Amino acid sequence: MTNATLVVLLLAPVLGQMRDEFYQDFRRGAIHPALGQFGPDAARVFQQAPDGLRIALRAKRPEPGAVGVTPQFQISGDFEITVGYQLLAAETPDSGLGTGVKLWGRIESDDQQAMTLAHLVRPNGDPRILALMARVDKDDQRVLDERFHEATERRGQLRISRVGSELLFSVAEGLSDEFVEFHRAPVGSGDVKTLRISANTHDVPVAVSICLTDLRIRADRLPITSPQAIGRSWLAVLGWLFVLAIIGAGGFFGWRYYSGQGERAAAGKTSGG
Repeated sequence: MTNATLVVLLLAPVLGQMRDEFYQDFRRGAIHPALGQFGPDAARVFQQAPDGLRIALRAKRPEPGAVGVTPQFQISGDFEITVGYQLLAAETPDSGLGTGVKLWGRIESDDQQAMTLAHLVRPNGDPRILALMARVDKDDQRVLDERFHEATERRGQLRISRVGSELLFSVAEGLSDEFVEFHRAPVGSGDVKTLRISANTHDVPVAVSICLTDLRIRADRLPITSPQAIGRSWLAVLGWLFVLAIIGAGGFFGWRYYSGQGERAAAGKTSGG
């Protein structure tokens, strides 16, 4: 293996890790200014606690709309969006899509593509993870590509990934970091213009309480990155530069060693002749 090949192989993981990243840990410190609030009385129903950002909506509230956080930036290229959450309490609605925590995004496209991944208590009382891709067809009719997945825990992580022309919907339940992909859907290449993470009753006047633990967004291009992500990226780069420096030093001293041996051998032949 040549030195050039070795350097390329060593740099490959670095190049793979150099995608832009935004990370918000709701359990530590203030909310990043790039995360906005939305929904009725958002500031009043937000509560930062040791376990994360709590959002509690009463059943008898003037406006039953969703309340949550929304990144104030677009997401370009392939991406991976992961939300850690707890569903603390959710009343069973008598109608609608369900009550719970919802990750929703609108993708720039001619057919108005929108993606949803949510942990919901359905009107029949069953807990379900919903994956949904929506678009509008040429007749201006809404087309839904959806799938439900049984929810066995009240906490976990929701993840939506775009890889090329496909959306991948995955969930990790409980404290596990092992994600189960349960749905795929075709998707365009447009930017994610709007992203929302919310406590959501789908306009039904019932109570719901959630806790967001963290939000991680990896993408080919982000106009902003969090300080935590920047720190991790630089640590990765410095680590690989250190490895390359060791290899370079080893190559240099090896060259000096073999060059010295060659010079000594040549000197011996000269003195012996």
